[in-house]
Amino acid sequence: MATATTLEVLHQYLEAGCALVEDIYAPEEVPLSKTTNVDGYAVCSSDPPGIYKVLTSLTHKLFSELPKASIFHIDIGGRLSTGTNSAIVVEDTELESAPKDADGEVMEEVQVKTLAHVSLGENVRQPGSGMHKGENMMKMGEVIMSSSGEVGTLAFIGCRGVKVFRKPVVALLSTGNELLDLQSRKPISGDGWGWIWDTNCPSLQPTLEGMGYKVVNLGIAADDVDTCVRAISKGLELANILPVMGGTSMGANGLFQPVIEWRFNGTIHFRRVVMKPGTPSTPDPQYGFAAASPDDQAGPQKKGRGLMLMGWALTMPLAQNESLSKVEAK
Repeated sequence: MATATTLEVLHQYLEAGCALVEDIYAPEEVPLSKTTNVDGYAVCSSDPPGIYKVLTSLTHKLFSELPKASIFHIDIGGRLSTGTNSAIVVEDTELESAPKDADGEVMEEVQVKTLAHVSLGENVRQPGSGMHKGENMMKMGEVIMSSSGEVGTLAFIGCRGVKVFRKPVVALLSTGNELLDLQSRKPISGDGWGWIWDTNCPSLQPTLEGMGYKVVNLGIAADDVDTCVRAISKGLELANILPVMGGTSMGANGLFQPVIEWRFNGTIHFRRVVMKPGTPSTPDPQYGFAAASPDDQAGPQKKGRGLMLMGWALTMPLAQNESLSKVEAK
């Protein structure tokens, strides 16, 4: 099995759509120590309401025992000072004394009066209350999106990087003598055809690229066997998934069924679906784009390239010496 690429979480937005290779577990408790969920003061629950000296991170070391008759100024998310076990919200206190600056504005408080009694653990987040060490945070196969909260979840647990499956390369191929390329604007044959603009590739390419996939536009292939074989061969060489638009007409004009079956040893999984309106649909109900090997007994380790036609879902076996890394994780 090929190995997966490592992706930096801080740059994950550049790789939208990647799927996790493995489950992600929390490496430690969150929070690691007692913190508060209010703005106020860290206090000892046994202390009654009254007037107390206010200490801050500038006047008191967090891990030193809090002196008697003192409370510790604390903000939301801050750690409790050693010797305290509760927090009182600022709304339940009154300013008792504080120096003023030259403009008469009150500076850091010196003393405050607590107006309420707080119980043991009140307004305190216990260690591990947000997340326990070893807790499963994300599942294998979960997709990391740029517009969702997956990156925030990974950052929340301090995860610097994750292993993700390399996204497949998609090659787009349109077929039909009647099509005109928007860029070249030249008919692909001189027999009077060439009067319909190709909208499939121009529409699909930005959609797929917007999802973070690399796209190879193979252009338009003429309606003859040799051209179709060359175009499909090139697409399978360059990409993992090859949607083909056209060539699925009923009757003799449908070139791709014999091309796929005879030239590429492919398997047609289905050709038509019961639906209205009758536009052909291609999703494989079990495997999606990348269907299984034509050999039903081959198992998941023998996967073929995914090839989609407008109307069919099929697969092509890998060459005997071809690396699975192109369709599996890298």
